[in-house]
Amino acid sequence: MGSEMCIRDRLGVKDDSLLPFAIDMGIGMQLTNICRDVLEDAARGRVYLPADRLEKAGTSHQELLDGKPNSTAIVQVVEDVLNMAESYYESGLRGLCGVPWKARTGIVAAMLMYREIGRKLLRNGGNPLDGRTVVGPVRKAWLLCKAIVLSPCLPFWRRQQHVARLHAPLAGIEGANPPHPVSVD
Repeated sequence: MGSEMCIRDRLGVKDDSLLPFAIDMGIGMQLTNICRDVLEDAARGRVYLPADRLEKAGTSHQELLDGKPNSTAIVQVVEDVLNMAESYYESGLRGLCGVPWKARTGIVAAMLMYREIGRKLLRNGGNPLDGRTVVGPVRKAWLLCKAIVLSPCLPFWRRQQHVARLHAPLAGIEGANPPHPVSVD
């Protein structure tokens, strides 16, 4: 809890009920990162896509490591994981209403850029084996402008309860389950 408290203090966040939303933002970004880096990670002997989803789709960690995965299966899993990331991004945005403006703008910018990587990957067919998906400098500048415009509006969003099902796999992790009642949708 020490480093968590330090980060919250630096950001000026006082409301502990916002922590699950921050976790969701991080999960969304990490899921996007996993999907973007499938090829690079496999070249380094690592696979972060879920084994059960790969097997259900018709490939495996080993096939990916051997450079012989079923690309249709990889696309299916990547699309599934990126669609899951969208739910986490939406939740994360709802929690930014309580983050002070100075910190909020940078967080929104980072989230928009990561989210754009996932969306671009999906627009391009969802196959990370075709090479790394990147957001170009013009699009990054646009997303930064969008973050600057969007950030001051977030405190006016109606605060919603955290969606409990997003943290079902995180049971027992500190901060993952808010101390107040949550919705079950």
